[in-house]
Amino acid sequence: MANETVYDVAVVDNRRRLDSGQTVVEARLHATAPIGKVLSLQCDCAVTPGETLNGEARYAGKVFYKALYLDNEGTPRALDYTSEFSGSIASPLVKPGGSAEFTASVLDTDVTAATETEIKAAAVVEITLCYTDAENIRYVSRGGDGVYTMDERIVYSKLEGAVSGSFGVTDTLENATIGSVIVAEARLINVKKTAGIDCVNIGGDVVCDLVCTAPDGLLVSYRVCTPFQEEAACHGARADYCPAGQVTLENVKVEVVEGETVAVELDYDIHYTVKVFSEQSATVVTDAFSPTDELIKTVAGVELCRPATDITVCETLDGSVVLKDDMPPADNVLAVCGTKCSISDCKTDEGRVTVTGMVTGSIVYYSAENNSVSSAAFELPFSVATGVTAGADAAVFCAGKPVETTVRIRRGNELDIKTEVCFELAVTERTTVAVISELKIGEPLPLNDSAFSVYIARENESLWDAAKALGMTPEQVVLGNPTLTFPLKGGERVLAFRHLEKQ
Repeated sequence: MANETVYDVAVVDNRRRLDSGQTVVEARLHATAPIGKVLSLQCDCAVTPGETLNGEARYAGKVFYKALYLDNEGTPRALDYTSEFSGSIASPLVKPGGSAEFTASVLDTDVTAATETEIKAAAVVEITLCYTDAENIRYVSRGGDGVYTMDERIVYSKLEGAVSGSFGVTDTLENATIGSVIVAEARLINVKKTAGIDCVNIGGDVVCDLVCTAPDGLLVSYRVCTPFQEEAACHGARADYCPAGQVTLENVKVEVVEGETVAVELDYDIHYTVKVFSEQSATVVTDAFSPTDELIKTVAGVELCRPATDITVCETLDGSVVLKDDMPPADNVLAVCGTKCSISDCKTDEGRVTVTGMVTGSIVYYSAENNSVSSAAFELPFSVATGVTAGADAAVFCAGKPVETTVRIRRGNELDIKTEVCFELAVTERTTVAVISELKIGEPLPLNDSAFSVYIARENESLWDAAKALGMTPEQVVLGNPTLTFPLKGGERVLAFRHLEKQ
């Protein structure tokens, strides 16, 4: 029998989050004035990719520490320090020259020791590797004469373009009643990436919490929200393509300008690395049989990872904190510092994405009882059903960004907390398909010498399934069972009649 098996090749670009690792980064923050009381410690981090080797992707990172403290005279001051670190994440999928991206988040921050001259601090940083690789998938698209095939349509991603760069965003806080800015804590929220014709549009907001000194010397806080929009050229992008990647805040500059009134000028540097994927499809052969000949099949398992959803959802979380007995009562909240959202779990339950984690921070307050400034740490554990849908096998990545936290004094030692959090969710749909990559005709099958056979069908079986089970062509099955309707309900008797010649 002449076999005309037809082969084809699909170029699949899989973007996967491969693995995560944790590292502890320590710092010594040296003070120029004696340290009386540490009010808050806040950390941010950034990671840049290094070289990729066989089975390993390297990175370099920085942790940015900001400490708010009172000196021995009760004057608020701040310390900044940057600690550098490096490492690697291992995976057998990583190849030299591959495209590696890293995301990093601070899971925990702690003051390990404090003296009059320095603050010893440590941060636990989690680094996650995201890797894009291209794979040529060879598959059978048609079985040839006398070969009956089970076909399946697969959907996969193709990398169409990539872009990386930076842009600046500025804003001004007018008529600020301040003497100086002590701490500026900025973050990106509501980040959205959309593809256009040969471009990627990047938008969102920069939120900056300023802790300042008022003219009377006490602390005062301001919050500035600055929208931004940037169009980045990306050759090959189209409006229906799916962008995936990172947008990060690289640098924050704050300057107090004095004139007739006091203004605070804010300058941000935003960096982006975005890839754009199109959705492709192919019809592949996943099974085959021949009524007359043995088939020699080579089957390959193919994993398909397709960026599906990149969305931000906001939720409001409530909680409270009770001051310890040895702490002075609160009369006025001055600032909320070092607020961060740590994600401990992100899973799909019955098609819905649920995020679990904790929001932490420090509340700086004034107590009239002893005319002092103190701080109290808070923790808000949460488990949020986001309403975002994902398949059972989908990989879901989530980053939480606090938007705004407000504190109300219920009683002197009880504080009510309300915080709005943006959850940035990236869903990658994953499927594994067994495709036939090679198909050859083997030896002729022995003739079935039974004139009559019965096959008891199972639920949802197709005409192809019944024909394969009986070793007959689909046309012969239909001819012998004209009343059957496919797919089968299960339990039907599928009859096979054969014309046998006398030997």
